[in-house]
Amino acid sequence: AWHYAKYVQAVAAKGKAAYDLPMYVNTWLGGEDAAPGNYPSGGPQPQVIDVWKAAGTAIDIYAPDLYSPDVYGWARKYHRADNPLFLPETRDGEAGAANVFYILGEHAAIGFSPFGIDNWAMPASGEFADQEKKGEDALRTSYTAIASIEPLLLDAQSKGTVHGFVLDKSRSSALFVMQGYQVDVSLDEIFGNHAENGYGLIIATGPDTFLGVGKGFRVKFTPRDPNAKRVGIGTIDEGRFENGQWIAGRRLNGDENDQGEYWRFDPRELRE
Repeated sequence: AWHYAKYVQAVAAKGKAAYDLPMYVNTWLGGEDAAPGNYPSGGPQPQVIDVWKAAGTAIDIYAPDLYSPDVYGWARKYHRADNPLFLPETRDGEAGAANVFYILGEHAAIGFSPFGIDNWAMPASGEFADQEKKGEDALRTSYTAIASIEPLLLDAQSKGTVHGFVLDKSRSSALFVMQGYQVDVSLDEIFGNHAENGYGLIIATGPDTFLGVGKGFRVKFTPRDPNAKRVGIGTIDEGRFENGQWIAGRRLNGDENDQGEYWRFDPRELRE
């Protein structure tokens, strides 16, 4: 790692002398049990990022090629106080459609680049065509929703008032503290119906107001102060943003908010 780092830092320094642009190195991740030498182990793996930093200052960002299902673990290893999270390569399709909410919402990532989406211009064929089309549609829907809230999201990232998550059977819940509340996010469930997967992000837009985007999860608020009064959900409105303006849709009551217990996001369709 030291010798690769010294060489790459030297080459990057020459490049910066000509064009003073941010430089990054992407990393082929080895995995927890992979033996060095069985993958490009000289790269900036999490355990040797500090070695790379000691070898020079020309590299600005150390970035993982994140294809592993363990998005939580790897993202935390690369999102450091001295290293913003940037994904130059990652999964596309339905996995990417879910992961982008966690990466942008929880880690304020500065880039999320699914590999091979330029191939969408060439229609898929054969037995995997329907699956690929479904994945393309899911990722496109996620990107469209995130783009619609971009100003709010960027502001919340800088203030630390946003959280993102990806849920499945192995990780069915997430817990955050926002605006003095304990915010419990879990896979949606009602009348014996269980969502298999869920993902999204929540932004605190005011002392008692929140904006959520995603699908397949539900949210419960609890006061952190044990002496505080009970917390109740006042109103839940679906809607969308168009050119930065909120367009209200349905007001949810009854089963749609589990009789006032939960802020619910339908597992069948991504919603705001």
